[in-house]
Amino acid sequence: MTATEQTEQDLIKAYEREYDITLEAIPETVRVRGNAQASGDDALDKEAEDEILARLESGDVWAWFTAKVTVRDSYGREASEYLGCCCYEDEKDFKRGGYYLDMIKECLDQIEMADPLEIEQ
Repeated sequence: MTATEQTEQDLIKAYEREYDITLEAIPETVRVRGNAQASGDDALDKEAEDEILARLESGDVWAWFTAKVTVRDSYGREASEYLGCCCYEDEKDFKRGGYYLDMIKECLDQIEMADPLEIEQ
């Protein structure tokens, strides 16, 4: 793990201690064929698509999904972000990638912009 990756993981852990953060793998509605990979090599693309489809058939939700990250603060304010057409080995693999941290930050920005009068004291 690089120093940057370690810093990102430390930041994620800090956010997870401070906020209620959930990650959901929602079944993707976009078809795999023609959308999973565009390498320019049709045989290689088909091989990748076949692997994803086989994983889906075996019940692997992380093979092709829409990621939903929801962040809730201590006042009950929450925000969600979505990312479609995802293919990862598992939840841990998704959380290691930069998208998870980006989605958390976007949710925090949305919460921060919320009307402060909405916070019940």
